[in-house]
Amino acid sequence: MEELMLDDIEEFERLLEDFKTLQDTDYHGAYELHKRALGLYDRWSEILFNIRKVDSSKKNAYIKDRVKHILEIIDNVYISSRVVFVKGKGDLNNGRY
Repeated sequence: MEELMLDDIEEFERLLEDFKTLQDTDYHGAYELHKRALGLYDRWSEILFNIRKVDSSKKNAYIKDRVKHILEIIDNVYISSRVVFVKGKGDLNNGRY
């Protein structure tokens, strides 16, 4: 489980920082953020799967709960970024820019 910790947590924190500074008119940034969030979601779901595989008891429930919460946050970043990206795509296609 140590292999997940530092790199995965740092990448998650970078995603959150980038999301906090995302402007609703930064369509390219939103597209890139939504792609990163999708990749991170896949990685953290793999982490949760491995934790459950190694520890099927309720012994480390707090770790499993935290990883589930991280997955929810990543999913929200993915969806919100996608909304900005799709809005921008629609605006460009409709000649608003």
